[in-house]
Amino acid sequence: MKVETLSSKKQKLKVQVTRADGSHTQFHVYKLKAVLAKLGLATQTASLIPTMVAQLTPTVTTAEIARIFVQTLVDYGYTKEAQAYRDYKQAAQKSWEDETNPAKRLARLQAADPTLVHENANKDSRVFNTQRDLTAGTVGKTLGLRLMPEHVAKAHLRGIFTITI
Repeated sequence: MKVETLSSKKQKLKVQVTRADGSHTQFHVYKLKAVLAKLGLATQTASLIPTMVAQLTPTVTTAEIARIFVQTLVDYGYTKEAQAYRDYKQAAQKSWEDETNPAKRLARLQAADPTLVHENANKDSRVFNTQRDLTAGTVGKTLGLRLMPEHVAKAHLRGIFTITI
């Protein structure tokens, strides 16, 4: 006979998250734990996570989760970590905007950015035909990223998976 106590049961959260692109997903606590670990606060999850989770409503946006996350860190005196999180989010947003802006990508290509020029390593990027192909590929990639749901495009840019056509 199996005896379960209240403390031994894992409570399943029923929180629906609305992403910035409008898509919906289930809330997962492990994502908060992963961010806390990256901030060097892995040992503080037992006190921080319950405080954060208690503020969630049945439907919440990613922006609200981020606000709750930062406010909880500040309330517990982790202002440096809260600022590091804000800085990371701002840098990630700027990177996203740069990756999906065709004009900025073309400027990088014309400036011979090695990450773009060497995409096709077996061809000389100074040859007109290769430049034409790189230009078309750059514009196609940035516009294609805009057509995808944001979470899919960001996963592609992070290298979680590759999208080919």
